[in-house]
Amino acid sequence: MVVRTTDTIPEYYDEGCLPWPWPEDEVPERIPVTMMQSPTIRRILMILLHYLGPSATLFIDSNTPVRFNPNNRRVFIAPDICIATDVDALAINLRESYDLWEVGKPPAFALEVASSSTYRKDLYEKPSVYEWIGFGEYWMFDPTGGELYGRALTGFILVDGSYEPIEIAPNEHGFESGYSDFLKLRLCSIDRSRHSELAAMQPEMTFSFEESIYSAQMILQNPETGLYLPEAWAAEAQRAEQAEARAERAEAENARLRERLRRMERE
Repeated sequence: MVVRTTDTIPEYYDEGCLPWPWPEDEVPERIPVTMMQSPTIRRILMILLHYLGPSATLFIDSNTPVRFNPNNRRVFIAPDICIATDVDALAINLRESYDLWEVGKPPAFALEVASSSTYRKDLYEKPSVYEWIGFGEYWMFDPTGGELYGRALTGFILVDGSYEPIEIAPNEHGFESGYSDFLKLRLCSIDRSRHSELAAMQPEMTFSFEESIYSAQMILQNPETGLYLPEAWAAEAQRAEQAEARAERAEAENARLRERLRRMERE
């Protein structure tokens, strides 16, 4: 695939309509993530890291600037989650940006998570930019259940240089889902009212819903087994917290015993 890094970028990417029009000497290396987006982005990123496994040729990160014009580093786009395979992940991390003219190929996957300040760009600007750059898949997830995007889950796949919509339909459990050919997984949206149903099916999914005001959560399903990817990292974190709490209780009990002994000695 030819990497598009010339000046023939989409029309709205002129000097006045850049998504992040930073001065040349203030080009950021990371884009702030809003409170609304952060829990979903962080959780899905960790699940995918665990699922895909470590690899020197796998790049997966959040809010990394993807730059596609070597003549103007101010022009870039920063997916909430970006994945590329068969690349030098260390070199990308050291640059702290995904420069297409250096990497030599576009990323394979982008996910945007809706927020009140970014959803219009996700809907009306980014699809054509991701298509033009050559992202293999572009997904959008709305934690409000569709108040911002119009639906909770939307996906596109690149076919002959143009995006075609990915079918979104209820899976066998009635969760809205779409199949990612790149991940070989179903991306699913579950309403928080059905969380207990999910936990009953898979007790290890207890951690799928953060305490949140938002109505929808993204989960990932293995279509071969029908099972949802367990959030092992969350379970491990909870076990670590429980172990720390036990240690603190034991220390507090030891402190009480020592104080009791001191009182007995004084008597």
